Amino acid sequence: MREFKITHSTRYRYSMPVAFSRHAAYFRPLENTRQRLLSYSHTITPQTTEEFERRDYFGNCQLQFQIESLHSELSAEVRSHVAVEAQPAIADVTAGITCGELRKSLRTNTDKASLLAVQMS
Repeated sequence: MREFKITHSTRYRYSMPVAFSRHAAYFRPLENTRQRLLSYSHTITPQTTEEFERRDYFGNCQLQFQIESLHSELSAEVRSHVAVEAQPAIADVTAGITCGELRKSLRTNTDKASLLAVQMS
């Protein structure tokens, strides 16, 4: 497994101060059979008055937060440490297939990967 340390920064500057803001962000890396989350932290400035996490339909972790103080800037600093397993080489099973045939195949397969992929077709 290879390990990666990721630092992400987001900054918003408002044209005028706001007294209340509500946000939804996807900061936490997804965990699955190939990727393991070793550590995660986030810092939001100004300080949040409410935070909670929920999983969306696809299993991604959504952070919802709000700020109830006068501010003209919002910043988020996120640090993650993940271990990623190399993906085995696979044959190109889509060679010679049309987009329509692939869509039909995805709709008839019931494995998890196909069910997730068909949402994007």
